[in-house]
Amino acid sequence: MTTTTPTIPAEPAARNMKASFLGRLLDPLDRLVEGIYSVLIVLTFTLAVRVVDANASIAVTSALAKELFWACFGCAIAWGLIDGVMYILSSIAERGQNLRVARSIRNSANETEGIAAFAEQLGALTLLTTPAEQQSLYSDLFHRLQDAPLPDRAGFKREDFAGALGTFLVAVGAALPVVLPLIILGQNPWLAVRISNLVACAMLFVMGYSWAKYAGGKPLLSGLFLVLIGLAMVVVAIPLGG
Repeated sequence: MTTTTPTIPAEPAARNMKASFLGRLLDPLDRLVEGIYSVLIVLTFTLAVRVVDANASIAVTSALAKELFWACFGCAIAWGLIDGVMYILSSIAERGQNLRVARSIRNSANETEGIAAFAEQLGALTLLTTPAEQQSLYSDLFHRLQDAPLPDRAGFKREDFAGALGTFLVAVGAALPVVLPLIILGQNPWLAVRISNLVACAMLFVMGYSWAKYAGGKPLLSGLFLVLIGLAMVVVAIPLGG
């Protein structure tokens, strides 16, 4: 009697491949941090519109609203590019540190010296284990790491570009809803700027809520906390001419 091997559907595998590719672009928490930075930067930019008006001694016109749109959008693009480059540099530096630690373990004269090379990076374990358990775990890790192959080179990798691209897209994508009112409501620049501020505060609330859902905490409080940061910026900027 012959048996046939069941065929595994290809669709779930394709979904897993897609998910892993998106996961390599940017971690969920990194996306939130990048989005928050981008919204806050654009918010501070839009709050300066009346300062520009006062210094120039002219009424805010639709042309000024368009100029402000391109200035804010250009700022978001520049921020995304700069942060993307920093992502690449940070990734290279992190791999370099891992390689340095691995070499220190490999070249250590004894177990105590080898454990000292990586113990600081496992500091969180002090909250979960007793000193005796830590020593046993560190000793086991040392012997495993000493015989393990060295990590790959610390130079640039294709995954770094994927992460940098994800950083850039998040920075620009988060800024776009905040700056769109400047074009849509360009005939009424004052209203456009205030709607832009409201959109920014709403986005900050959603991002703060998502942050707590992902990293732990109280979602409503986290969302309101980020909104308060945005409102505090408004309260400070308006008396100064914003």
